[in-house]
Amino acid sequence: DHPAEHGQQATTGPIKEVATGIALALALEIVLGPFQSDPGA
Repeated sequence: DHPAEHGQQATTGPIKEVATGIALALALEIVLGPFQSDPGA
């Protein structure tokens, strides 16, 4: 493994995790949005 790659992973890793979390949260809101807005359904 190259040290440069490890350095990039160290900086982009957390960013990717946060971005993935946000993407999943948005996806869940989009998918579950209609169900949440209409509890009686």
